[in-house]
This record gives sequence, structure tokens and C-alpha cells, in this order.
Amino acid sequence: MLKNLLILSTLFSCTTKVVQLKREPKTSPIKEEPIILSKYGNKIGILEFQFKSGVVLITSKNKLFQKVNLKATSFDKFELIDWDFDGLKDISILQEEGSGGKVYEVWNYNEDKNQFIFNKDISNQFVEIDSLKQRIVFHYREGWQLEVWSYCKYKENKLVLDYAKKVERWDDQKRNSWIKTSTQKIINGKEVIKADSLIVKG
Repeated sequence: MLKNLLILSTLFSCTTKVVQLKREPKTSPIKEEPIILSKYGNKIGILEFQFKSGVVLITSKNKLFQKVNLKATSFDKFELIDWDFDGLKDISILQEEGSGGKVYEVWNYNEDKNQFIFNKDISNQFVEIDSLKQRIVFHYREGWQLEVWSYCKYKENKLVLDYAKKVERWDDQKRNSWIKTSTQKIINGKEVIKADSLIVKG
């Protein structure tokens, strides 16, 4: 039925295209004052985070807990965000911000291993967080003609697709402007795809 519908698996997924950041390294504007969190996890009492020249030093009771060597070459902001909704803040380095969203380097706290682990699924991509519905939103954009949102949830510590939306725009030979909206949902374990096309300017 949906003969003309093409859903690209690389777009409608929770491991979307990695953004290659090629900006020149710059002096970090991040303040080096420590950030302190109390009652952090079951194995730790208080953690103190301090950013210094591409390294996050984490201490507990004045002793080094972990040294995180960041992979990023540019740093716009250092934040602590709970990306996996486990109630524990994760290291988040904002690298870029634009119309496509924000790009972070993320290190999740793993309570079993008692350390912060690099999150390759979220890092270096345009991503947002939906705290209300506990979803990670991947945003992919190719100028005016294509835009994709993939809404993913954590299940058994893995990101799985919950809902996706793709918007395509183009002009035909008669100078009509078209817009096509495709959606993908997972309902009772089954994939449901819908698509609508209409002329927005003739």
C-alpha cells in the first residue's frame, strides 16, 4: 500500500548517524569550580566533579575516584544530566548547539562497575532529552528537504525505538511544493508505518 514510502533504517533507529565535528580546538569557557553531588549511588556518599583542560577529575572524600579523559576537542559547557533515567547524573560535555539540536559527549555512571562509562550511542550526535516521557530524541536534518526525529527509550539498558517521524519536502516540475510526513510506531511489539503527502503551495 505504501508503495512510495521509504523509511531509511539508518534514520529511523536509535543508533543514528554520527556527527563528525571538525571544529578547531578552542579554549574552554567552562568554569573550573567543582560541582558537588551528595548521596550518589549506593556505593558512594559524595562525589565532587572538577573540569580541567579536557579532563574531568572525580573525587570522593578528598580521594581520586575516577579520571575521565574526554574524547572531545571542543567544550562549550560541562553539565550533569541523567540520560538513562536511573536517578543518577551523568557527565555531559556540550560540544555544539544549532538548529539540529545539541551534540554532547556523555559518560554514564554504571552502578555495577562503580564508574563512569563512555556512551557511544548518545555521544557525538544531535540529541535531546525528553524527561517527561523518559525518552532520548535523536534529530537528523539535511537542510530544507529532510528532517527526522527518532524517539528512543531504555529497555534493559539498551536504547530501542519507540516512535519516529520523517518530514520530506520537494518541488515538482509544475512548481508545486510538496510535504510528506511519515511516522513509525511500535505497538504491541509490531511496527506500524503511516505516510501522508500533500501540496502546501501550488
